[in-house]
Amino acid sequence: ALIKAYVALSELPMSSIQQYKLGALATLTTPNFKAGSMGDLAAATFGGIIRYQKFASPVIFNWLDQHRYVSEMLAATWPDLVIEPLALPADWSLLVGWTGSPADTQALLESGDLTDRDAAKQLLAQNTAPLVGMIETGLRQADFDKVRAAMQLSQEQLFAYASRVGLAYVTPALLSLLSIATEAGVGAKISGAGGGDNGIALTNDATVATAIRDAWQRAGITPLPLAIAFN
Repeated sequence: ALIKAYVALSELPMSSIQQYKLGALATLTTPNFKAGSMGDLAAATFGGIIRYQKFASPVIFNWLDQHRYVSEMLAATWPDLVIEPLALPADWSLLVGWTGSPADTQALLESGDLTDRDAAKQLLAQNTAPLVGMIETGLRQADFDKVRAAMQLSQEQLFAYASRVGLAYVTPALLSLLSIATEAGVGAKISGAGGGDNGIALTNDATVATAIRDAWQRAGITPLPLAIAFN
């Protein structure tokens, strides 16, 4: 927000990708956030629906250690970084439910069985990469069933990861959130850290969307009044 405001106020000729990179550089130098995906920065910078792949962190950290000029880093190609806009069909709705307890993503990821964690992370990345591609294809083709299936398979992979490392990931409230959505025939998954955080669902039926929100409320889950912001 600060970067966007300053760029607008000063009428700086900075592209969206440069603004994203500047935000990422600031975040990488902030200890509590430097290990994050930076996907939230990409979403906030570009708006809408995006396909995102994180840059190669070691390369950027090396640039920072070399004290390169910020302007040089903003102009450079960042290895592995992918940010591509995608469209959401007009009759599809994103639902967000909050179970009422914040959770620290990094703290949860660093907990659990230390011996198995790295191998489990690699397996998670390997198994979910094709699912991201499946969601991308589904959105491009407006194929709701494909996106729904990919979301559910992605959630199954998250369950498997949590089980492998002994991670306290799924609370009863989050399980209820998922059950209500999947029983309604929509795609759903936990979004964020788990452990009492958020869940999302995607539907192509307004009546079903209303029914899910009502059922979440009855289960003590707060449907957040959020919508996707398009720049």
